[in-house]
Amino acid sequence: DMEIASPNVSGVTGLAGTDGYFLYHTELKQGWDQLLTTRPTSLSDHFSPEVVEGMLAAVAPSVFPDVGGVEVAVRRLTLGGGGHENLVLYRAVPVTALDSRVTEVLTVFLLIGFLVLITVLGLAFVAAEQITQPIFRLQRAAHALAEGGSPEPVVVETNDEIEDLGSDFNRMALALEQHRSGLEALVAERTARLREAEARLGQLVGSSADGIVGLDADERVELWNRGAVDLFGFDAAEAMGRELDDLLGPRTGTESAYFRTELGAHGAVVGYRTRRRTKAGDEIPVSLTMTCVYSKDENVLGYSVIYRDDRPRRVLEEQMRRSERLAAISLMAAGLAHELNNPLSVLGNRIELMQRDAASKNMNPQLLKDLDVLGKHVGRIGTITGDLLRFARDEADDLAAVEVNDVAERVLRLMGRVFVAGGVELHQRLAEGLPQALGNENVLETVLVNLLLNAQQATDAGGQVVLETKRAESGSAVIIEVRDDGPGVPPDMRRRIFEPFFTTKAGKGGTGLGLAVCRALVDRMGGTIEVHDAEEGGARFVLTMALDAKTVT
Repeated sequence: DMEIASPNVSGVTGLAGTDGYFLYHTELKQGWDQLLTTRPTSLSDHFSPEVVEGMLAAVAPSVFPDVGGVEVAVRRLTLGGGGHENLVLYRAVPVTALDSRVTEVLTVFLLIGFLVLITVLGLAFVAAEQITQPIFRLQRAAHALAEGGSPEPVVVETNDEIEDLGSDFNRMALALEQHRSGLEALVAERTARLREAEARLGQLVGSSADGIVGLDADERVELWNRGAVDLFGFDAAEAMGRELDDLLGPRTGTESAYFRTELGAHGAVVGYRTRRRTKAGDEIPVSLTMTCVYSKDENVLGYSVIYRDDRPRRVLEEQMRRSERLAAISLMAAGLAHELNNPLSVLGNRIELMQRDAASKNMNPQLLKDLDVLGKHVGRIGTITGDLLRFARDEADDLAAVEVNDVAERVLRLMGRVFVAGGVELHQRLAEGLPQALGNENVLETVLVNLLLNAQQATDAGGQVVLETKRAESGSAVIIEVRDDGPGVPPDMRRRIFEPFFTTKAGKGGTGLGLAVCRALVDRMGGTIEVHDAEEGGARFVLTMALDAKTVT
């Protein structure tokens, strides 16, 4: 039974007295029956004196490690009832046996530790699946939301705070998506309005009758609208990128200095009247407004230039000057005519009486001829004073509907004999169904008589004059043309031909008032009169009268 002290471990068990002799030994004395037959054996036979001394002196259980390749465990025992510890029990186990046992124990512990580690890792993996995966899904959804996407709702079923976090995230994502959708709709609406405004602005700029030009800081063309194309003749492709002075002609030194001063002081040049070159090489009068375009920090980004054709305004100014001259001449003519008519009447009467007296008394025939010459010149002066009165008199105050063809036929009948006497053919081309025009019959008759007389005087015998009426292509006016096949009116004289006292028939009895009277009367009726070249040669006078508002169809 002594061997149970070290179960499953090979070794030697011994029991000795205080004198060191064995009472039991695993190998030497295994029973009490062997105590007397076997020679006495002591601890000294197996251990060194130091170890024996220590074993016998040990009071508490002790261990002597690595004593000759074994480890010795010692314990004192009491034999009998005296209470004295008088026996020594020891167990000597080879170190190799202990190491093997320790290795087995360590192996067991390592295996257990490995199993525990595997278990812990498995539990950690399960925990990761339950905790980290929902967090990763929330993270991916947050990234997708930040990049402008529309993430699907994150499903988290962990029955803990993470599930609550997923629900809160889904509500936040839904609210953010709705807010973003509202912002996108607002941006889309504002963008559409901005594009609509830009389109309207582009249409306004592009369809403007004035030439609108956009320049960069170096005065190179960046914008060239349809008005600029019509005014200068350059297409947008031809103008883009070119310097303005190179395109439309250089500015003079004085002009450049003025522009620099005005732009620097006021940021704009307004209503500057100058001349610019067209694509055809002609210089036309224009008025321009040039404005600086600034950035937020007050740097010049470019310029906007608006060109307006000055030719119509100059025509209007010329018409105004002509009207002023005509008004002054009208006052003078009226006064002069009244002052001349009285003495002319006296002269005419006296000459007529002298002619009758000379004829009845058979006076010198040369005297009769002189009286005839005086009578003709007095009559011519009377004609001039009559023209002056018609020129000065405002006869078109009362405007009404006029049957143009009726007036034309009446004038043709009146002038027929004059044309026959001059050997000139008079033709009529009156349009059927001609609407009524707005005017004055007496004034229109006077104008047509003057135009036909002017044409007859400009046409040689054998020539022809045509009076034609028609409706304008626009349908809003009646046109009356008087054409002849005479020498025509030179282009340099057309501007002055309607001026008072200007005539091309100075040697043929022309007074220079007939056409001036015509223009004055036509202006008073609200019409226009122009002179052009006739297709068959000669002159073509075109009288345009507006339709009467009550008869417009």
